[in-house]
Amino acid sequence: MSQLTNLQRAMSKEDLPSASISSAENKLAALVIAHAILNPYVTEWDIDRFAEPMPNAAEKTKYFQHPQWGHISDPATVLDVHGRVMVWYLPGIIPPQRVVKQSLPPCISYIDLLVGTSQ
Repeated sequence: MSQLTNLQRAMSKEDLPSASISSAENKLAALVIAHAILNPYVTEWDIDRFAEPMPNAAEKTKYFQHPQWGHISDPATVLDVHGRVMVWYLPGIIPPQRVVKQSLPPCISYIDLLVGTSQ
């Protein structure tokens, strides 16, 4: 986890190229995914049975008890009783500055439109 934390800290200080994905971003994704694989939460569910339609959705809670794991904050996988991945939890896989870069222009133009500063 320290490698992941150190890389996230280092990346927060650098500008990311807008036209491509940097090697640091690739390394970050690999570390987050590796951490998730090494941090499994196993349910007593069988995903095939869970996916079967039931006439009454409330019946699912009778057969599929909610796991008592508490708050999950680190990358993790949720596995069924046979070890099959049901959910990937990958917080931090996309660097915050990448998310901001992709959403900033529409936000700014929308704010300009609301305020009346756009042409």
